[in-house]
Amino acid sequence: MMKISVLIFIPLLLLLVFSNSLMAQGKINHGTHLKKSIEALFATYNKLDSISIQFENNKAQHLYLYIKPTSENVPKYNNNHISYFSLEFEGDLYLLKKQYPMIVEFLNNKKLLLKNGLQDKSVPVRLTIGRNNSFLGKPIYASSVFARVNKNRMIEFMKLLHDNYNDSITPPKDSILIFQAVVDKAGNLCQTEVLQGNKNNFYDYLVNNYKNYIKNVLPKTSSYIGENLISPYLTAGRPLNSIIDIYVRLNSDKTFTVTGNGRERKLKLKNFTEDPNFPIALY
Repeated sequence: MMKISVLIFIPLLLLLVFSNSLMAQGKINHGTHLKKSIEALFATYNKLDSISIQFENNKAQHLYLYIKPTSENVPKYNNNHISYFSLEFEGDLYLLKKQYPMIVEFLNNKKLLLKNGLQDKSVPVRLTIGRNNSFLGKPIYASSVFARVNKNRMIEFMKLLHDNYNDSITPPKDSILIFQAVVDKAGNLCQTEVLQGNKNNFYDYLVNNYKNYIKNVLPKTSSYIGENLISPYLTAGRPLNSIIDIYVRLNSDKTFTVTGNGRERKLKLKNFTEDPNFPIALY
């Protein structure tokens, strides 16, 4: 088995593991209709133990799914039983709809807000829904341990993809590609793993244009790491290899939508090879 020496950030991980016990601050009673929806949801996904939804500005933005813990998926300092989805990231939303369509329907249920009075909350709040009880409590604030996308650079990059595109490039059936990549200290995409789609010429087109942008388009004066198209995690000003999930969609007018999210990513690269001089930052 390959040995990977990664930098794991334990405080947030422990917070996630024990969050269910910490969140029991305000028990709420659901109406009959919503209660039936919750029962149907847990009956469909019988491995789920609980669902935690974080609202900010009265909008669901973060989702944590807790699988029933077992001795295999919850060893010490392990969060394998927790799945995180950013509800602001199209890549996570796409995979959530594919894996848990009923949860997406549940999140779109306006009664989830109205029945719990969340429209009156001026501060972030976390709603944890279990099989028998639900609670309102304080939110989880993630640390900055993740790679980031520079939005202004991304607009430039999407225009480059549009300008260089031609019909010889074959997009996936649904015109969507999702992949995970290691981002090095210079903002390069190193090792990758496709999560949705495949490594055909559409994937090659994206990666080659990314390399072209970094080498030839990104201003040479951009010495600050944060000015890269994608920047790795920084600790005390020192960049660390990080992972990010990237979502790519070819739109009907041949424009591109590209977004990325590095928050609370789990390593999904099947044949990951670590550079011992540059450990990868993981949760």
